[in-house]
Amino acid sequence: MSESQYEKNIKLELESAKIDVKFDYYDATDSTNTIAKNIINTNPQHGQLIVAKTQTSGRGTYGRTFISNDGGIYMTIILDTNTWKFKSPHLATHLAAVVTGKSITEVLGIKLDLKWVNDLFLDGKKIGGILTEKAYNSNWMVIGIGLNIANNIDDFPKKIKNLVTTANIHDSDGKIKAKIIATILKNLLNPDKLTNPERMLDDYKNGLFIMNREVLILQNAAEFLVKVIDVTEAGELVVLRDDQPLVLKYGEVKLKL
Repeated sequence: MSESQYEKNIKLELESAKIDVKFDYYDATDSTNTIAKNIINTNPQHGQLIVAKTQTSGRGTYGRTFISNDGGIYMTIILDTNTWKFKSPHLATHLAAVVTGKSITEVLGIKLDLKWVNDLFLDGKKIGGILTEKAYNSNWMVIGIGLNIANNIDDFPKKIKNLVTTANIHDSDGKIKAKIIATILKNLLNPDKLTNPERMLDDYKNGLFIMNREVLILQNAAEFLVKVIDVTEAGELVVLRDDQPLVLKYGEVKLKL
C-alpha cells in the first residue's frame, strides 16, 4: 500500500528532528494505545511511535470514548522506563501534559491550559487529552495523546460540541500535524530541564488553569465542591473542602457552570 502524504510528512519531520525510532502508521485503527500495548507483549522498542489518521475506538480516562475524527492527532509512544531520561514515571501523565503544551506553543504559537490530571484546554474548552497506561510490574509504558488540530467542530456529537474545540488549523496534507508529532516526541524522549520532577511540576502547576478556583470533584459516584490550592510531589491534587485540606489521588475535575 502506498504511503499517504501525512505518513510521508511525519517521516520527514522525524528525520529532520534526528529522531530515530520505529514508526507505525495507520489510516484508521481502533486505538493506537491498544496497538502499543499489544506491541509491548511482542517486541517493543523504546520511543516507538504509533500514529493513526482516525480511530474507531479512541479511549479516554474512565473508559470513555475519545472522538477521533479526521483532522486530529492520535499518537502513542512506547517507553522503556529503564531507558527513559525522565526518572519519575509515576508523573508521566503530568510530564506529557507539559510537553504537549510546550510543543503546541512551539509549533503553533498558541498556549494551552491544563486540567488535572490529563486534559488540555484552549479558551475554556477541551482540545485534547492524555492516556497513560502501564502494566503492573513492567518497565514498559505507553502514552497516548489526542489533539484536535484541524478537525471540523461540526463532526463532533451534538452533546459535546459546545464543550470541545480545535486549533482550527487548515492542514490538508498533515504537514503541520507532522511537525507537532515530531516536536512532542522529541521533547518527551529528551525532556531536558523537565527531567527534574520539581521543575516539571512547577511548569505543570503554572499551566493548571483550575488553580485557586472552585471546581466540582467526581469521586466514587459522589460529587463535592472544592477549591484547588496545590499539586503534591506525587502529582496529587490538593484542595480545600469545607475549609479543610484534602489530597486527591484520583477523581474527575468538573468545571462549575
